[in-house]
Amino acid sequence: ALNQNLRLDDFITWQLAGDLLPEPTLAQQVATGFVRMNPTTAEGGAIPAEFQAKNNFDRVETLGTALLGMSLTCARCHTHKYDPIPQIEYYQMMAFFNSTAESSMDGNRYEYGPTVKAPPDVAAWAQLEALEGALAKSAQGKHPAVTAKHNIESFPAIEARFVRFTITRSSASQPCIDELEIFAGSENLALASKGAKASSDGDFKHPTHKLAHINDGQYGNAKSWIAARNTGWVQIELPKSARINRIEWARDRQGKNGDRVPIGYRIEAGLKEGEWKVIASSKGRQPFKGGQLAKKLDELKKRFTSTLVARDLPKPRETKLLERGEYNLPKGEPLKPDVFAVMGTLPKDASTNRLGLAQWLTARGHPLVSRVLINRVWQRTFGEGLVRTPADFGLQGEQPTHPELLDWLAVELQDQKWNLKTMLRLMVTSRTFKQSSAYRIKVNDPENRLWARGPSHRLDAEALRDIALWASGLLDANMGGEGVKPYQPAGLWKALMHPGSNTKNYVTDKGTRQYRRSLYVYWKRTSPHPMMTLFDAPSRESSCVKRSRTSTPTQSLALLNEKQRVEMGRMLGQRLLNEAKDNAGRLNLLFTLVASRKPSAAERTACMSLLGKLKGRYADNDKDAQAFLSVGDSPRDKKFNAAEHAAWAQVSLTVLASDVALRVY
Repeated sequence: ALNQNLRLDDFITWQLAGDLLPEPTLAQQVATGFVRMNPTTAEGGAIPAEFQAKNNFDRVETLGTALLGMSLTCARCHTHKYDPIPQIEYYQMMAFFNSTAESSMDGNRYEYGPTVKAPPDVAAWAQLEALEGALAKSAQGKHPAVTAKHNIESFPAIEARFVRFTITRSSASQPCIDELEIFAGSENLALASKGAKASSDGDFKHPTHKLAHINDGQYGNAKSWIAARNTGWVQIELPKSARINRIEWARDRQGKNGDRVPIGYRIEAGLKEGEWKVIASSKGRQPFKGGQLAKKLDELKKRFTSTLVARDLPKPRETKLLERGEYNLPKGEPLKPDVFAVMGTLPKDASTNRLGLAQWLTARGHPLVSRVLINRVWQRTFGEGLVRTPADFGLQGEQPTHPELLDWLAVELQDQKWNLKTMLRLMVTSRTFKQSSAYRIKVNDPENRLWARGPSHRLDAEALRDIALWASGLLDANMGGEGVKPYQPAGLWKALMHPGSNTKNYVTDKGTRQYRRSLYVYWKRTSPHPMMTLFDAPSRESSCVKRSRTSTPTQSLALLNEKQRVEMGRMLGQRLLNEAKDNAGRLNLLFTLVASRKPSAAERTACMSLLGKLKGRYADNDKDAQAFLSVGDSPRDKKFNAAEHAAWAQVSLTVLASDVALRVY
């Protein structure tokens, strides 16, 4: 969604209510996994009703933190005298989420319904879209001619009010359609009477949908599109917004093995009667390219994996206010879903479900959502937000440093059609962003509240790892898929797990999966990867919109000694030896890769001094050099002298552990 620059208002809508959109796409359904991201359990002593309440508390409070910039946790238990959200409105908001169809207990399974099958990674998504696009093009008659078949399976769903099906034979005195069926989804929409002859001019009945008639080709100025003696066609009227995904016709039982296949067929469709568009056709027995595409699509679908999605129950659960937030103390009358009165009302004609909630959040007149989102975009760009308490836009939080700028950006986000990339481009090309990050002697602004200098802050844990992976040439750029498990100290999971846990053993990945982006590192809530925790990645127990940034001696120790950091350092050193001819060029390349600039004079002097000392050390101790160069699974290029390679690897590792690589300047 981010790479394709999906509008942020659509992004929010898909995540909260993609399943409730009209005829939701697979991507829109998958997006609703956001609603399912609750801590789950199947522990023996757990009480289902309690976890039903906990799941919904999490959803309400995540929405408050992520989209409204406010904590709603207090309102779970009681009404504060001066707070704008009373307790009853908390539970009215909870009612939007209380009717999702999954069980509150996960049964100790990764997959617990509702789920859908989806492509396992981004490459498979691209393949799916390409195949569906090709099939859609095929269905519009832009493909090579296809073989006449009894069943036209799996052509893309099309909207139509009228469909006309034409057959042509070069023999038989009269064309004959024994049976014609049109399917929309799993529903059989239309069925022509068996045994109808082309000359019979009849109206055919269906319990819910009207069929027109079959004719001999002269009625309605229908013309044969293949030189033939007779043509028969059937015109069918469909319900509004029908989406056809399959058409079948039955066999004429006069030929070989009781069948005789028509020489050709032609299927036309239109939203209005008389406005026809060819959606499929055949001519003789030429290769059926659409069938080949359908076969490839079937093969791809065999690789699909299950993913959690949101669905609503046919009959909503009853929601009541819980006294003191206790699951077993409901009181009062059942509550209907509703939004916070202080922020307006649901849009006119909006449904009282998650889709209506999303429409309210993204409405032009909503006072908060665009302000909260654009503040976090500013925070990601500059290191701090215009409101420096992004989880608290209320009276207890900090006021914006530049309120008029925040107002303008919030409106501009909407005016730019919620285009995230446009807003990012606006920020990073601004004069404010392009300033030097050095302190300005004549400006008393130690916390940069006046934005008197450019951003300067330590990067997040994931970015630190990814930059080093990319610079070293190790990064596997494949996107999507299941979580990956890079090196970590042995026994961490086992020390924290009960004996029956299905995740007590951590098995390190092999091959390129070891070097995927940190976004894909498998995250166990009770035991996240230690390098992530060490550099202030949050626990993910609850929504976090601003991380802390610490600086500790342990961080320095890990940066110089953790297994993958050492491996990245030695592979970066190997890259420098491969791609630059001399020491000056190698140092320039190192800083260009890591800091997008050449080294300063002081940095050059320090690095060359370190390089000289390391070469001397390893020249006298080949065993140490070989040991250092064997850390990690990636093989080293043995054409390079071990002492020189180890020396450059250590220099690279040192630069990767310095502010040059750790901070934005």
